[in-house]
Amino acid sequence: MAPKNSKNINPTIRPRGWIYSCGLCKLDHPIKTCKKFLCLEPDARFDVVCEYFYCINCLACSHTKSNCPTTLSCQICGGKHNTLLHYATPIKAMSTTRQSRHEQRQHPATRPSSSTRSKSQAPIRSTSSVRQTQRSPQNKQPSTSKAAQHHMFDKNRFKLVQQPPKNIPFGWSKVFVPTVQIKISIPEQPGMWHLCRGIVNSQATVSRIAVRLQSELRLETFEYRNTRFAKVLIAARLSRFNWKREIRAMLTNDLPRKPYDLPIDANPSSDFPEDTLADPDPRCNATVELEIGADFYKDIHRNGSLDTEIPGVIAEQTALGYVFIGAIGKIW
Repeated sequence: MAPKNSKNINPTIRPRGWIYSCGLCKLDHPIKTCKKFLCLEPDARFDVVCEYFYCINCLACSHTKSNCPTTLSCQICGGKHNTLLHYATPIKAMSTTRQSRHEQRQHPATRPSSSTRSKSQAPIRSTSSVRQTQRSPQNKQPSTSKAAQHHMFDKNRFKLVQQPPKNIPFGWSKVFVPTVQIKISIPEQPGMWHLCRGIVNSQATVSRIAVRLQSELRLETFEYRNTRFAKVLIAARLSRFNWKREIRAMLTNDLPRKPYDLPIDANPSSDFPEDTLADPDPRCNATVELEIGADFYKDIHRNGSLDTEIPGVIAEQTALGYVFIGAIGKIW
């Protein structure tokens, strides 16, 4: 007898046409096709783009505007911003400034000369009068939205570090993480197991499990220091790995989540038999519902690692099978 909802679980198949989640409604579609996003006013759209760190030009979340590889531009004015943001107040302000600079470059004769500027200068005023003018509320600059200020701060922050070369993509989202497939014992069905996807995280101080998964399997829970934990009996998915443990996993709402921001085409497991892998498809972006932390990392770690066909990616041996760790290509 198969466990409940098993027909909805297919962790071994990589989803076709996989795309990253929408930051606004958390569904699997680009932000530019999100109905909720399209119903917003241009200023609100601009705030959303800044809040979730989307590129202003192509509305992707993998890079900033300065590193945008696309050659597309606004269909209304031809500016370096997306057409959906054209009527936003900050975009119009930037377009006006850019247009005035362009006109000055095209018609330098329209620039006021130094002699003209000296003649047109206002009479010299005392320092006290200048200070009073500066304090006047009539001379205050118009304030920008909070999201726009955050975006400008973020842009300045990126200027403090060295920018990657344009011909080398920055690949923080193209790094293999050690994903595994774990069998979880179902208390109400002795001898039956539920197959879920997990991740090995040696930086986490305690193992964690998704609240949704605990509720679905009706795992026993207890409370310790105002934190809920679940008793979980887990085992390797392959029978050739005789590994089984009972762990105490903290309940969390941060799971399930997807391990990758972008789809990965490179396959590091091509030279490895499937019965040696902890995850039969390490490229799969199926959601992770269990996190094995440092409390059990030593228990599953085994000495020995192998190189793969992908430079920079290694196969690390564990009690669950080989897991793959490392970056694809160069990271500047």
